[in-house]
Amino acid sequence: MTIIEKIDHIYEKMFDVPLSVILPMVHSISLECKDYEGYCILSFWSRPLNEDVGINKSEHKEIVLVLEQEGLEKNVASKIVQDAFMKYIKLRSIDDDQLLILDAKEMEDTIKSFDNLLSAVEVPQGLHPQDLYFVSQNAEKGKFHIIEKKAVIEKQYAVLHGYITSKLTQYRRKLILSERKNKMEMGIANSKEIFIIHGHNEAKRRELESLLKERFMLEPIVLAEKPDQGLTIIEKFEKYASNCSYAFALFTPDDIVTSGKQQYFQARPNVIFELGWFYANLGRSRVCILDQESEQSKIFSDLQGIMRMQFKENISEKIMEIERELKSVGIIK
Repeated sequence: MTIIEKIDHIYEKMFDVPLSVILPMVHSISLECKDYEGYCILSFWSRPLNEDVGINKSEHKEIVLVLEQEGLEKNVASKIVQDAFMKYIKLRSIDDDQLLILDAKEMEDTIKSFDNLLSAVEVPQGLHPQDLYFVSQNAEKGKFHIIEKKAVIEKQYAVLHGYITSKLTQYRRKLILSERKNKMEMGIANSKEIFIIHGHNEAKRRELESLLKERFMLEPIVLAEKPDQGLTIIEKFEKYASNCSYAFALFTPDDIVTSGKQQYFQARPNVIFELGWFYANLGRSRVCILDQESEQSKIFSDLQGIMRMQFKENISEKIMEIERELKSVGIIK
């Protein structure tokens, strides 16, 4: 059973099985996902919070030992446990700065006992009206007190339920993204398809396309030249971009931007969007910015610190640098 399957299995049980039974299942998943802080907090929920600080510290040693077995150094593991405990304390806080010290199993048992008490204070039938009045008064007071105390426990139990659910959601999303990335990396490892991100300058786009085909024997992908197949723009982009092993982003002065009294040129917004997609999916080592120099152009502030190849008139000016970049990631030899 994969971790995602384990998570889905737990999801199915969340409203039918006590959380004290769920917790140990989530412990192992948190370690498999290397969420050491989450593992600590989940472990704390499995044991009573002792008012004796020394006893809490003693129990912490057991958790530190588990983290050491996971490959963490002792001082690092100890720091994670200490920080996690402080976050756990905040989760256990109730009104008037008090702490609820019951663990998950004790909360379940306490809620059940309160339900039994509520049944016990029910007013018996057949009483004399006078007796019924006094018994009813006492019963209502007793019920109110029990319900009030039960509500505190239920509130804490809901906090635990929410924490477990959020962690499982976090793990599942992380695993799905990781799986998707691994599949993509496996699929593009030997791909000769190279995506060309471009704006309005068709001449520079065609020059790059020709260079990649004729000099490096690669397969340039130009989105506008691909069939739509009834897809939306973003669907079409993702369909063809997902098969590419590398991307070139052509920054040409296409749009005039006015900022106060100043006017300058910059690349099209779609170029920035598609560049960001490839950064996220391929990593920066598999994306190259080809920036046409111009005194009247500006590059977006978020990209000013990122290395880019600047050419004056023709992309062929950078042919040696392009070859070096493609060799560095194994696309050409």
